Amino acid sequence: MGRPVSAQICLHGAIVMFAAFVSGGMIGMVAMEQAAGEVEHWKLAHNEALINSLVLFAVAGCLGKISLSSGRANVVAVCLILMAYCNTLFGFMRGMTGVMGYQFDDSLANNVATAAGMLGVPLAVVAFGLILLGAFGAGSERRI
Repeated sequence: MGRPVSAQICLHGAIVMFAAFVSGGMIGMVAMEQAAGEVEHWKLAHNEALINSLVLFAVAGCLGKISLSSGRANVVAVCLILMAYCNTLFGFMRGMTGVMGYQFDDSLANNVATAAGMLGVPLAVVAFGLILLGAFGAGSERRI
């Protein structure tokens, strides 16, 4: 049997937080000219990982307080975990390669960043849509 959904979300939140630590270190390395790149790109990478890990921790903390079936809770977990990794990948691709990642073109690095950035949005919509439904149903006896 696997770990509880909230624990699974926390596990991946911690992994993404470590990505935030790495990208934060890269800000300093680039600023001190010990690594190539642009500080602004690494700041974005740091913030993407940091914010997404905090979102995972916040949702893990409130997941037991809303009314979701175990299947829907699993969908929320998978969507949010994938969203966090997609957004983190988006930031890291920008930091490592300097691409913008906002539209597809002939650059593989840019296309990876663009795909990761675009995939995070529908994953977030599905997850937070289910969270919203669960929050509305939290006072009722019926599980949605």
